[in-house]
Amino acid sequence: MVAALPLIGAAFAVGIWLGRLANVPLVWIALVGMVAAALTIVFTMKKKSATVPLLLLFLFVGMFLSVLAGYQIHHPWSGHLGEERIYTGYIQEVLPAEEGRAAFLFRTESVTVGENEQPLSATVRVSIFLVPEDFVPEYGLRLQLRGIALTPASQRNPGGFDYAAYLESVGVGAVMSVRGHDLQVLDGRGGHLPLWWAHQLRWRALHSLQHYLPESSAGLASGLLLGDRHAVSEETVEAYRRLGIAHLLAVSGLHVGFVAAFALFLASRLFRGRGMLWQALLAAILVLCYVYLTGGRPPVWRAGLTMLLALYARQTGRERDGLLGLAAVGMLMLFFRPLWLFSLSFQFSFAATAGILLLSPRLQQYLVSLPPQVSGPMAVTVAAQLAVLPLQANHFGLFSLLAVPVNLLCVPLVGLVMALGLAGILFGLVSLPLSAPFLFAALPALLILEGLPQSLASLPFAALRVPVVHPVIWLLYGTLLVMFVARISFRPVTGKKLLAVLVGLNILLFALLPVWGQAPLEVTFIDVGQGMAVHVRTPAGSNLLIDAGKPGQGQFAVLPYLRAAGVRSLDFLILTHPHDDHYGGMEAVAEELPVGVFAHNGEVEESEAYGKLLTTLAAAGVIDLVLEEGYRLFLDEVKIEVLAPPAERFTYTVDDVNNNSLVLRFIYKDFALLITGDAETDAVRWLVNNRPQQLRHTLLQVPHHGSAGALSAEFLQLAKPQIAVIPVGHNSFGHPRQETLDLLAEHGIYTYRTDLHGAVTVTTDGYGWQVQPMFSAP
Repeated sequence: MVAALPLIGAAFAVGIWLGRLANVPLVWIALVGMVAAALTIVFTMKKKSATVPLLLLFLFVGMFLSVLAGYQIHHPWSGHLGEERIYTGYIQEVLPAEEGRAAFLFRTESVTVGENEQPLSATVRVSIFLVPEDFVPEYGLRLQLRGIALTPASQRNPGGFDYAAYLESVGVGAVMSVRGHDLQVLDGRGGHLPLWWAHQLRWRALHSLQHYLPESSAGLASGLLLGDRHAVSEETVEAYRRLGIAHLLAVSGLHVGFVAAFALFLASRLFRGRGMLWQALLAAILVLCYVYLTGGRPPVWRAGLTMLLALYARQTGRERDGLLGLAAVGMLMLFFRPLWLFSLSFQFSFAATAGILLLSPRLQQYLVSLPPQVSGPMAVTVAAQLAVLPLQANHFGLFSLLAVPVNLLCVPLVGLVMALGLAGILFGLVSLPLSAPFLFAALPALLILEGLPQSLASLPFAALRVPVVHPVIWLLYGTLLVMFVARISFRPVTGKKLLAVLVGLNILLFALLPVWGQAPLEVTFIDVGQGMAVHVRTPAGSNLLIDAGKPGQGQFAVLPYLRAAGVRSLDFLILTHPHDDHYGGMEAVAEELPVGVFAHNGEVEESEAYGKLLTTLAAAGVIDLVLEEGYRLFLDEVKIEVLAPPAERFTYTVDDVNNNSLVLRFIYKDFALLITGDAETDAVRWLVNNRPQQLRHTLLQVPHHGSAGALSAEFLQLAKPQIAVIPVGHNSFGHPRQETLDLLAEHGIYTYRTDLHGAVTVTTDGYGWQVQPMFSAP
């Protein structure tokens, strides 16, 4: 059974994954699991191989724990979501402040409904607006909150971030926003005393770093020593990500290894001559303290438990295959926290460790000509990079070309910072001035670790942008890695090997072949909250992006969607009008993707953000094209007519910038799409009076997020749209207005909203059409 532990661990993980996908009652999973357990016992008693029933047993145990964990997270909120309640509990984890708001995970103990107080054991992510000046969030602080708990947002765009799944992986089932005056600090303290002490030590450690180091260096030190990457500058985080060294900012095996080495060195001096047991015991205690000090995230627990297992094996003389230890640690962690399996940090940590254990010994055989001081670290770095490549490519779309040399250079410097920083923190706990010599000594290494990666990351060849890769390619990639580890060779060539290769190549070929026939016109309204972004792909494969949402949405919504859609460049980047909820995300898009033409209405907003956008486009040599009424563009089989703004622009209207939005009509065979931007009453009336023959269309982007007066009965009678999409998000303007929704309903128009449906994709062959929203509206 011990030898089969990696296989059992894999079955256990598959069971957890299936438990999340399958909607199977717990009782049925438990019954089938009991049958598998009985078969395992029977096969064992009859001295037959029990491998298959044992694997089934652990698969169903994984399913059971996964379903149970989801039930424990979400069931307590039943009957409370969407209703104002009073919650009592304590702060479980303080999160980084965001735009003047305090944020933390809150462990509820009770909820008050009307006059009745009920017990409630659940976790909610809380954001506090208008934070009171005297409020300082810290672990264990007991609070009473009045607010409305809501279901977290799930994945709203193809390729987008699934916030609900992320929160579920850390045990959070709801989110809540609370105003400062709805918060009351209570007496006493909640939580667990050891965790409170760990948070206090963490605060004192951060205080030592911030007291003696420059702000940027202190932030980097907190990331390297404690895994607190939120204090690291955005430029440094981006540089580390592009260079493939972001793992240095996420405390894991490397850091725990340095801590263990530091602890063993310290123990060898304190317990000299008293045997290895005392040294291992002190090292184990310090490793566990470090796990708690850094917040107890999945990679740290994985590394800490693996290190404890290694110390035990060292003392008992039972050193065994490291893969068995890794499997045991993984199963132990997932037994208590099964949904950690879906945590990206958990996946990266175990993939990298497995790669090091399996691949590095083989790789080192090819590096025997190099000195051992170089060949060992290089083999480890390359092995880890090969193992995490599918995760890195799928989640970040980057492949670093400098990862190996930069890791070889930075890892020793990180070791130096760890040694000096940990010494400084320990002495600082006794007396703050005692930490100064160690932290000052670490400063040169910190400056190099900050400045060098930023310089290297700016090089054009530092990283390659990787498109979404077909799963069959990753299957082939994994097969090649397994063959490499297993030393499988095709020599001598046999008929069976040739047949296996031909079958594999045929599967690969047919999996990657495009579907035969004419590709459709595809229009996707990307969910960017209160803003707009529309991607149009022509049947010939040309790509247009109309608007890109507000600042931040380019990076976190538009670019992930474009990458998932396989877009490598944009033929046209079109701005309907210069409001930041339409151009705010464009700079991020223009920095990542080649753009052919930037088309706009000629209006300019006097703002720093708009100026930076124009500078970025000009620096990239993008063609600038001003559009107005009467222009026609032809892109493959698609004709684009510019219906507005008129040559004589609107003035003295309620909002001239909105009324002067570009109005574009895309025509493909019998299908027409009308993009209206934020056109308001005056612009819509002008179109009815001056362009009645050109208003007929199939798909309508509802003007100005569905505001009052944006549509009229006359407009809809002339246009006769069959589908309408409202790009809208949470807002304080009341968009979309009920009168607009009623008008659309009166004309029998199928209406979709990005705030309810997520991204909405419409495909057409030029005659019929299909709509595919991310999810059905409630």
